[in-house]
Amino acid sequence: MFRKFSKNDDIVYSYNHGNLFNVYIILLCKLFNIKLVQEINEWYHNDLNRKLEKRIIEGPLVKKSNGAFVISETIEKKALAINPNLKLLKIPVLEDFSRSWNVEVEQKASEKYCFWMGDVDGYQNDVFFILKACSEVNRMGIPLHFNISGPCNNDTLNRIKEIANQFDYPPHFIKLLGYISEEELNTYCNNAFLFVVPLWDDERSKSRFPTKIASFMRASKPIITCNIGEISNLLTDMVNVLYYQEGDFKDLALKIKRLFDDNELYERISNESYSFASKYFNYLSYSNKIKLFLCNL
Repeated sequence: MFRKFSKNDDIVYSYNHGNLFNVYIILLCKLFNIKLVQEINEWYHNDLNRKLEKRIIEGPLVKKSNGAFVISETIEKKALAINPNLKLLKIPVLEDFSRSWNVEVEQKASEKYCFWMGDVDGYQNDVFFILKACSEVNRMGIPLHFNISGPCNNDTLNRIKEIANQFDYPPHFIKLLGYISEEELNTYCNNAFLFVVPLWDDERSKSRFPTKIASFMRASKPIITCNIGEISNLLTDMVNVLYYQEGDFKDLALKIKRLFDDNELYERISNESYSFASKYFNYLSYSNKIKLFLCNL
């Protein structure tokens, strides 16, 4: 493949973060004199279990690439501290707003649900945290269901059942969907009552911008998350998002209850959420910026 590339016309785009395959790609690009752009949307490799990943990301990935797309101001600053000459373009999470999606189906009051999607095993603390908040909401007399999409092994499933039992949350309120098609995913998003995107007071949350944010905002329903990292630079509390206190599932429960109690707030955040995302998270809005960036490498 590399023998067919033109050093004047072709650019390699790599999204491999700190694995050895990325090192091979970097070496091949240097060998064939092909320009290389990295995507960097995570930065949490400073613990002792990620020594190799740290050496790759802070070494050849940042030092030997021609440019990079970064997802947050935090990552932008960290990359430039290592290589001030690296050309960067900050791009938020992007969605396709050019297509029409499934028509929303009216939900029964007793079946309103919070929706979460992702790697359940990898982000199990997020799921457990939302589950505790939903149980608190249920104790307030609001029967909020919790629909979860993504891979889930038996250990995680058993832990979810334990927490539901511990916090007296009805097990039939929980729906584990596993892997679902894009069409099914759109349907679940469009019919959700609200979304919760947990963030934490750690390096990972402060550096990232969850990709699911754009998908949820496209569904024109409220998102509840934390005022942390890149999210705090873009989204405004009580306008296009609701913020809860980091690590406090009871505060999250109160924010959920508020959306049930205040229809005007619910509708305002829903509408402003879509309006903001269709402008700032629409991939078409960045086509010219990306084209100029690549042409000027």
